[in-house]
Amino acid sequence: MEQGFGGFLAYGASLVGAVVTALPVALTVVLFLWVLLATIAICMRAFGMSYYPRISGSYRRVWVLAVLPLFWVFYMFWGSHHAVDWVTGEPEKPEWVSQVVTFSLLMMIPILFVLVVWLKGARVFAVKYGLANLWLACLTAFVALY
Repeated sequence: MEQGFGGFLAYGASLVGAVVTALPVALTVVLFLWVLLATIAICMRAFGMSYYPRISGSYRRVWVLAVLPLFWVFYMFWGSHHAVDWVTGEPEKPEWVSQVVTFSLLMMIPILFVLVVWLKGARVFAVKYGLANLWLACLTAFVALY
């Protein structure tokens, strides 16, 4: 039996399918690491801003962006808390479980828009950070719903 990537291709999988599968996974890992580092930088800026009194107003308010990862962390908790156990045959999730995730995912987009408009001096960072969090929120919402 062949091992590794060659064995994967030998059993009927295509190279295009492997690449199409690997790209979103790689993007998700990179975005997760970037959001983690950016959140740490935001917290350092928020807690250290009293030592830098000459920081502009937009950079002082960047700490508000730290609310965005709470969406996908909530989806991970919500999905694991209401997971259906296929082994014991628990009943399906109630309808309100999926409605909470769907509504809060739709509310993330206007919140992101308001934050980008409000942070005038840090708009480029806010857009990048917000889109990365939106990607992670969509993935975790999908996992929480199904």
